[in-house]
Amino acid sequence: MVQESMLARKPVTANGYHVRGDDLMLGVVVLQLVTAMAIEVQYSYIHVALWAGLPLVALAGANWWLLRGTFAARMGFAFISMAMIALHIQVGLGQNVYHFGVFVTLAILLVYRDWRVVVLGATVIAVHHALFNALQQAGWGVVCFSNAGWDQVIVHALYVVAQSAVEVWVAAVLAYEARQAFETRQLIERFVTADGRLDLNVQDVAVSTDLASGLSRALLQMREAFVQVERAKAVAAA
Repeated sequence: MVQESMLARKPVTANGYHVRGDDLMLGVVVLQLVTAMAIEVQYSYIHVALWAGLPLVALAGANWWLLRGTFAARMGFAFISMAMIALHIQVGLGQNVYHFGVFVTLAILLVYRDWRVVVLGATVIAVHHALFNALQQAGWGVVCFSNAGWDQVIVHALYVVAQSAVEVWVAAVLAYEARQAFETRQLIERFVTADGRLDLNVQDVAVSTDLASGLSRALLQMREAFVQVERAKAVAAA
């Protein structure tokens, strides 16, 4: 029964959680557009959410359709989702409550287990805050804070840096655990063959994590033990 359940599963793929992450982020971006429209209703400012948000949703759809499961796709979603948060801040007239979306989105980006995605998301929003604060102070008609000032930029940046630093470490741990699970699963799938036999010859299965390496050594040692027993039997029979 155990062997049958293993064999019934689809072969494991290394980027499975990246694909699922892209699926999630597409939904997140759509929800962010709905949120932007809801925010704008409060300020009779809904046209901005549409003309800025709809192209971002279209870009997210193209990103998902053409690049789903790739590194470019997850970096694209990091950029697009943070651009949506910038839109929330704009239509919300810079109110602090709409800046919380930055931290929510950074947390969601952990679904990729890739620290580079977190760093890009944090960089995008940091550049936005610095640029739009300067433009707001210069009277260009854009909004980043209810009361623009570089002190606001620095305070917000410190919080983003703090969260991002922790998330980079968390992402690295999650990525290692995912890789370890993937390698272990590969060994198990190789160990139990399609016809239900056991194959201890796993030396060509590449492993790098501690658990998978230990399992690989154990299987190879078992194989060597069986080989020695068979040789002993052959010598005894001769």
